[in-house]
Amino acid sequence: MAKSFRALVERHESLRTVFVSEEGQPIQIIQSDLTLEMSTLDLQDLPEQTREEQMKALAIEEARKPFDLAQGPLVRATLLRIRPDEHLLLLTMHHIVTDEWSMGILVDEMVELYRGYAAGSAEQQLPALPLQYVDYSAWQREWLQGDVLQGQLQYWKQKLGGKLPLLQLPTDYPRPDLPTLRGAQTNFSLDSGLTEKLSALSSAEGATLYMTLLSAFNLLLHRYSGQEDILIGSPIAGRMREELEGMIGLFVNTLVLRTDLSGAPTFRELLARVRQTALEAYVHQEVPFEKLVEVLQPERNLNQSPLFQVMFTLQNAPKGKLDVQGLTLTPEPLESGTAKFDLTLTLVEDGDRLQAEFEYSTDLFAAKTIERMGVHFCNLLAAIVSDPDQRIDEFAFLSEAERLAVLAGSYRAGDYEREATLHSLFERQVAKTPDATAVVYEDQVLTYRELNEQANRLAHHLQTLGAGPDVPIGIFMERSHEWLVSILAVLKAGGAYLPLDPTYPNERLQFMLEDAQAPVVLTKSALTERLSAAGRQVLAVDQANPAWSGCSAADLDAGTDSTGLAYIIYTSGTTGKPKGVLVPHRGVVSLLTDMHNRKPLQVGDRSSVWTSFGFDVSVYEMFTALLYGAAVCLASDEVRYDSETFIGWLVEQEITSAYLPPYMVKDLASWLEAGNGTLSLHRLLVGVEPLSEKLLATIAKRVPGLAIFNGYGPTETTIFATAYQIDPEHAEERQTPIGKPMANTAIYLLDAHGQLVPNGIAGELCIGGDLVVRGRSEERR
Repeated sequence: MAKSFRALVERHESLRTVFVSEEGQPIQIIQSDLTLEMSTLDLQDLPEQTREEQMKALAIEEARKPFDLAQGPLVRATLLRIRPDEHLLLLTMHHIVTDEWSMGILVDEMVELYRGYAAGSAEQQLPALPLQYVDYSAWQREWLQGDVLQGQLQYWKQKLGGKLPLLQLPTDYPRPDLPTLRGAQTNFSLDSGLTEKLSALSSAEGATLYMTLLSAFNLLLHRYSGQEDILIGSPIAGRMREELEGMIGLFVNTLVLRTDLSGAPTFRELLARVRQTALEAYVHQEVPFEKLVEVLQPERNLNQSPLFQVMFTLQNAPKGKLDVQGLTLTPEPLESGTAKFDLTLTLVEDGDRLQAEFEYSTDLFAAKTIERMGVHFCNLLAAIVSDPDQRIDEFAFLSEAERLAVLAGSYRAGDYEREATLHSLFERQVAKTPDATAVVYEDQVLTYRELNEQANRLAHHLQTLGAGPDVPIGIFMERSHEWLVSILAVLKAGGAYLPLDPTYPNERLQFMLEDAQAPVVLTKSALTERLSAAGRQVLAVDQANPAWSGCSAADLDAGTDSTGLAYIIYTSGTTGKPKGVLVPHRGVVSLLTDMHNRKPLQVGDRSSVWTSFGFDVSVYEMFTALLYGAAVCLASDEVRYDSETFIGWLVEQEITSAYLPPYMVKDLASWLEAGNGTLSLHRLLVGVEPLSEKLLATIAKRVPGLAIFNGYGPTETTIFATAYQIDPEHAEERQTPIGKPMANTAIYLLDAHGQLVPNGIAGELCIGGDLVVRGRSEERR
C-alpha cells in the first residue's frame, strides 16, 4: 500500500505542487518530499472499545490537522493496523489539489497499483498521463481573459448584481457574530420507487435528475423561509474535455444558482425556471468562484458566507473500484465536526436509490430540526411526483403523523365557569371573605365588603344614566382605590369599562371617547376640565355627597352574561388609527381560571398592579386577586418607574404575585444576586418583549417556590393567548419561547396560503377559541 501511495504521488504532479499566477504564467511554489512514507500505527493490542474510540479520535484529529501550503505535503496518509487482517487507511488531501471526482480516480489508481505490486511487478502499472495539472492551469489562464472573461463575467453581473437576499431560515439558536464552523451530519435515503419516479419526471420535462432535485430543494427552502428569491451554491465538475477526466486536481467550480419562486408557479413551471437557470450557468461556468466574489464585491457579513449560505450537490462522479483479489475495500464515513455553510444537502446516486446527507452548522441548528427537514424533503418529493402540476405553495409536506401531532399541541381544553362574569365571581368571593383586604393604595385600604358596597352604589346610579349591557363607560382618573371601585361599578351595571389614561394626549382621549361612543365618563374633580362634555355625562367620583351616596349597597342585576363586554382596550395605533378591542367576560374568566390552576392565589396573597390601566395586563393584575380573595396593591407613580424603588416596594408590601416590565428583569436579577433582600413572590408574569430564558431562570433559582410565566398575545386576544413557564434547571441560552396555548385557546401557525407549517418553521399565528375577542369598536356601530 505504501508503494502504491508513493507511486500515485509521483504520477500526479498536482498532488505535490501548488500553482499560482505570476504575470499571467503559472509557477510552482511547493514541491513535496517524494521520499515521504506512509505512517503506520498499530492498534491491534488495544481492547476493542478502546480501539474503536482511538480509531475515531485519530481519524478526526487527522481530518482537522491543518496543511502548511508553504512547506507541504499536500497529501497525508496514515495506516492504522486494527487486526492482522484489518486495516484502516486515513487519506487526507488539501482541497486545493483535489475534488470529489478526483477521489474516484485516486481509488481506482491505488487499487490498480496495489494489484500490480501484489503480483510482484516493480514497474508502475499505469500509462503516463497525457497532461499534467500545470498544463491545464496554463491553458485556463491563457484562455480565460479578454473578451472571453468579460463575456462570462457580464452574465454573472446581470444575474447577481445589486443587493442580494440572504436566506433567512428559521434557526434554533441565534446566529453568532463570528461562525465557529462547528457542524454535524444527518443521513437519510430516497427509496428506489421514489427515485425512479423522479427520474421519469425529469426525463418527461427535458431536465436532468439534478435539476429536479434542485427545484425541490428550492421549494423546501422557500416553504421554510417564505422567501421567493433564493440563491444556492452548487459545485460543477469543470472537466469539460475528455483529457481532463483521468487527472487528479481541483477542477471543480462553484456556481451560484438564483431561483425566482414568485407568482405561485406549479412545480413543472418551477422546474422549467431552474432548468433554464442551470443551463445558462453551465455555459458561463468557467469563471472561478473566487474571481466572481472579487468582481461582484457583494455586501459582506463576518458571520455569513458571500453570495449564498446553502449548498446543493448531486454526486455522480466516478466511483473507485473496490475489487482487489484477496483484499476487500470499504469506505468508512467520517464526521469531522465541521460545516462550511449554514446547510449543505448532498445526494449520491447509489444503484437504484439516492443516499442523502445534510451537513449543518451546529451554531444554528439542533439535530432534531435537520432530521425533520430530511423527512419534509422526502415528503415534498413524494407529493411532487404525485402531482407536479400543483402550485408550489399548496404542496403538503407534513406527514399525517406530524400533522396530527401539530394539531394535538395546538389546543388545550380546560374547565371553567363558562357562564360566569367577572363581577359575579367577585361577588361570590365577597360572600366568602367579606373582611379580607381587597385593595391597598398607599394608606387607603378597603375590605371586600367595603369595595363591593361602594361599587354597588355607583352601579345603581350608572344604570339610571343609561349604563347597561355592552354600553361603554369611560374611566378617566389616576391610580387610586376609586379606580377599582369605578371598574367594578361599570361591570355590575352591565357595561364595559373604557380605560382612559390621563397621560394620553387630549387628541387621543377625544378620539377614543368618540370612537367608543361612551355616554358617561367617570373621573375626578381635578381632571374634569380635560374632558369635553358634549353629548356625554361626566361624573367626578371624589365629589362630596355624590348623587349615588344614597343608592342601595346591595348587589344588582347587571342584565349581562359571559358573552357581554367587560372592557374595551385600544391598540397603540402604531400601524394607523388606534382600534378599540371588544373583550367579553368569558375569555377573562377562562384565562384567570387557567392561571389559578397553574399557580393559585388565596386570602393573604397580594397582587401588585404596575401596569397602566390602558394596558390589558392590568386586568390580569387586578382580577387574578379579586376572584380568589387576595389583595390588589396599586403601585403609585412614585415607585413604578425606577427598578430599585419598585423592587423595594415589592419587598415592603410582601407582594406574592406581580407583573414585571421587561426593562426591570435584568435589574431584578442583579438585585437578587447582590443579596439585597428577600422577595415574597411565588408568581411572576413577564412578556411584551423578548427576554433571555437563562436570565429568568437565574431569578427563579434565587426565589424559592417562584413560578415565572412568559405571556404572549396580541390585543385582539384576551390579555395573553400563550404562556411559557420557566424551568430553571433546563433553561437554554435563547429568547424565552412564547409557549403553548392557554386553556380553551387554539393556536395554529399557518403559511401565506393558510396551510399548517411544521414544528420549527416560521408562520403566521392564527388564534381561535374562547380568548379571542368579539371584534373591534367599529363593528359595534
